[in-house]
Amino acid sequence: MDYKYIESLVKLAKEKDIEAQEILVEEFKPIIYGLTKKVFAPGYEREDLISESYKILFNCIAKYDTSKHRFVAYSINAIKNNFKYILRKSTKRDDHEGLLSGDISTDLESLLKPEECPYEKKESDIIDAQLIKYVFKGLNKDELELVNLVVFEEHTVREYAAFKNLNYSTAVKKKKSALDKMK
Repeated sequence: MDYKYIESLVKLAKEKDIEAQEILVEEFKPIIYGLTKKVFAPGYEREDLISESYKILFNCIAKYDTSKHRFVAYSINAIKNNFKYILRKSTKRDDHEGLLSGDISTDLESLLKPEECPYEKKESDIIDAQLIKYVFKGLNKDELELVNLVVFEEHTVREYAAFKNLNYSTAVKKKKSALDKMK
């Protein structure tokens, strides 16, 4: 993708040039299709997410400051943020329908302080919650805590070992065991 070319198209599109807008849509098509493959939101089909992405793209064109020269990054971030909003909205709405199973979410939430819930910080990581439920099904509380700290909160195994007063090698074995159970 030629960024200077995109910038020139954005300038033309801001002046309501229909042809430039169509070319921008074609230029962003692979990016939008790639991003929508990674998102699963209940109540939304892939075509809905693609449509939302194009709507955000045109909104970005209208609001973009051409002196910044960063339209591609600006628009991709806006599209990703919109996906996060959609996920947050659909997660809150469809919680009772099994999107987030009560038993796995309560297990993880009980291990964390309320202000550090990873699902609020990393909603884009929630793509298929039923798969997550299946993966975590065989883990006990200690293994859930280990996986949560190391994977979701991005702490190191050494930090986990210090937190639990364990030898580092024991913590590594617990991590390997937990990850093997998740396979």
